Amino acid sequence: MKKTEKLYSIKEASYGRTFKILRLSKGFSQLEATNHEMSISQLSNFENGKTVPLTTTFFNLLKNINVDMVEFQNAYNDYLNSEAILPYSTEVSEAYTSGNILKLKDMLYKLETSKKNENKKFKLDKIRLKSIISTLDSNYNNISKKEVEFVKLYLQHLKEWGQYEIKLFGQCVPIFDIPTLSLLGEKMINPTQKNINLHYTKQMIIKAVLNLIDIFTKSKNFDYANKFINYLENTKIHDYFTYEKITIVYSKARLAYLEGNNEALDTIKKCQDLLLFCDCSEIANMIEKEISEDIQSFKTTQK
Repeated sequence: MKKTEKLYSIKEASYGRTFKILRLSKGFSQLEATNHEMSISQLSNFENGKTVPLTTTFFNLLKNINVDMVEFQNAYNDYLNSEAILPYSTEVSEAYTSGNILKLKDMLYKLETSKKNENKKFKLDKIRLKSIISTLDSNYNNISKKEVEFVKLYLQHLKEWGQYEIKLFGQCVPIFDIPTLSLLGEKMINPTQKNINLHYTKQMIIKAVLNLIDIFTKSKNFDYANKFINYLENTKIHDYFTYEKITIVYSKARLAYLEGNNEALDTIKKCQDLLLFCDCSEIANMIEKEISEDIQSFKTTQK
């Protein structure tokens, strides 16, 4: 009887083809990549989309060519022409930093017209983009109460916060009320989280907490802001995260100024000068705008 081969979908076959691209780019031979995990012929079949190895074997193959899962996922999405628009792209961050609302709205349109727009993840990504747009455009109010509740319930029922959830929360901070932000923030930084000490996870948590502090400061919920600043100050943050460290200093000084300490403006100016020295002009300009608004707000409350 003639043996029939299993036919794999384009997505399944793309795992091996993506692996081959990474293997060749790293300069590994097939023999080096297998490292006795499988035969060279089996690896060839995998790289040509004819077979898919066991999960443990696949992880070991990645380890043999010095590739982690984040790097592989990014290459895989790129190979498939990135059906996942948001998670592994810097486009959203770049568009936000430069204030490019049209770019963000174009990304949102692509999500809304996707064939998978009823998928839970796509729903979350759409709401996340809407939240980011609302941060830049105060007249943008296309986020429904149902959508806010959808994200809230998703985050509330998590037992483990991964990179995706931390980034989702950090970028959806503007859509939640203060009690919800405090509750979800506490859940995110819960020390029982298994991945909390991973290098890239910790950086995402710091960024999300900084977004929390910004909202609490703007809404004059200073007790909440101080609580999360204390959390960051008691967290061991590596010097690799220089930008985050500068932002923590700035956030603390900004809060101090709004609480009545005029000398804190000197610290804010130093942070701004340091960012300009590092050619981070867009961030420095954002600080300039924030402080101008804070000074005006402070003068108004003094009348």
